[in-house]
Amino acid sequence: MKVLAVAAAVAVTVSGLAGAAASPGSTSRTSDRAVHIVKLVGHARGDVDLGNNRFAATDVVRAHGKVVGYEVGSGRFFPKQEKIVIRGALALKGGTILTRVTQDSLSDDFHFSGPILGGSGKYKGVKGTVRSHSAATNNDITFLTLRYHF
Repeated sequence: MKVLAVAAAVAVTVSGLAGAAASPGSTSRTSDRAVHIVKLVGHARGDVDLGNNRFAATDVVRAHGKVVGYEVGSGRFFPKQEKIVIRGALALKGGTILTRVTQDSLSDDFHFSGPILGGSGKYKGVKGTVRSHSAATNNDITFLTLRYHF
């Protein structure tokens, strides 16, 4: 089940990020668009096996030790392709961020990456990428990096 929790945590990175989390990140200019880089930490709170290589999970998301949001995700293992795909939603102050991440090799130590698909509220129109990996000593902790613009 820890594998499911870690995979879901990464995906959900979702799973999205919190408004409070957006301020700790840095910004740079690229093609007249502000690029926001936000680093978050997901703490697994629950997961469930849905059968047929499917799972769902939830995380509490923190930035600088403070709770800034919650993440929920669902995913699927593809054993023949050695792949995991997770769709997630990150609920943050002011809106949500939707993501889809993949792990292209099951031996990849839980490194996931993928696009930010969109958002709602203050994140409406968001585009970018998300990368995540589990902590070396604790699979219930996931480090997330979101890079996005509007």
